[in-house]
Amino acid sequence: MDGKYWTSAGVTAGIDLGLRICEHVAGPEIAQAVELAMEYAPEPPFGIGDPRRAAPELRQIIDEVLNG
Repeated sequence: MDGKYWTSAGVTAGIDLGLRICEHVAGPEIAQAVELAMEYAPEPPFGIGDPRRAAPELRQIIDEVLNG
C-alpha cells in the first residue's frame, strides 16, 4: 500500500491483496472469515484458511453465510 494505491503481482499476491482490502473495508473478522471460506492456506495474511485452526466464532460466520 502506498497512500491510496494498493498493488500486487501474481495470483496468490492478488488474493492476499484482496483479503487486505476486505480487512480495510469490512474489518479483520470478516476478512478472516472470507479467508476461511476460501480455505486459503498457502501462507495467507491471517493464517485462518484451515477450519481446524479457526476460532469457533469464525466457523459460525461461515456456516451462517453459506448455509443461510
